[in-house]
Amino acid sequence: MFNKIIYLITYLVVFVYSSYLINAQIDSNYYRQFNENLNSAKLIYNIDNCYNTSLNVLNLVEDSSLANMNQIRFNFFVENKLYIVYGDINSLLGNQIKIFAFDTLKFNAIKPEQIDSSKIRLFSSIAFKLYAIINEFAKKNIDYNLYIINKKDTMNAFLIPIWQRNGKIIYGDYIQKKYILYNNDFKEVNTFKSNYGYRFFDSSTREIYLKYINDECPTIPSIFYTLAYKDIFEYVIIETKYKYTYLNNFELGSYTHIGK
Repeated sequence: MFNKIIYLITYLVVFVYSSYLINAQIDSNYYRQFNENLNSAKLIYNIDNCYNTSLNVLNLVEDSSLANMNQIRFNFFVENKLYIVYGDINSLLGNQIKIFAFDTLKFNAIKPEQIDSSKIRLFSSIAFKLYAIINEFAKKNIDYNLYIINKKDTMNAFLIPIWQRNGKIIYGDYIQKKYILYNNDFKEVNTFKSNYGYRFFDSSTREIYLKYINDECPTIPSIFYTLAYKDIFEYVIIETKYKYTYLNNFELGSYTHIGK
């Protein structure tokens, strides 16, 4: 009898300790992935702000509504600068309407330097293909923005539904495409499309929930929503498989994570 009790106690201790290790590993993976996604989401948030700055300037000097299906807007990075290009979708090179530049420290507007036309041609070629997808969604009254994060020889393009022309506040399915860049050419190597559907919110609501219950960690677009909508809602809460996550201090960039 005594041996059975010792065996049972040992089994329970091993079981509890194993569960602790498993949960600790889950938490470790969660926070590592979250921090990686947060860095990319912050970059997209800054690109989005620069989009708004450049569009405001364009609207002051000319009628350049992006509702025009013949216009595209895309961004790319060169060294420590962010470039935003507005162009004509019917032109291979984009027939540049305007180029804006921003530093990547505080994302302040700076004077654009002369850019190698091959770079514009490369990124515009990718953007034209992606705008074919964006325009298909636009026909269904769902507006997407294109955000590009490129490094030396790789590039990730995000198509995210945000800032609807009808003023509705949305979250929903996004598309992420990964490319390899080489010799002023590109090759698509991966495509991911989420399957959450869409949801619209009333701005009078105090808090909203973004439901990603099949994901173990908040995605880059979901974290972007918490930043983009921080001035509209008091709380933008991401619900994932194991946790609820929300931004609690924008200036400090800190988030609260509550286990289910």
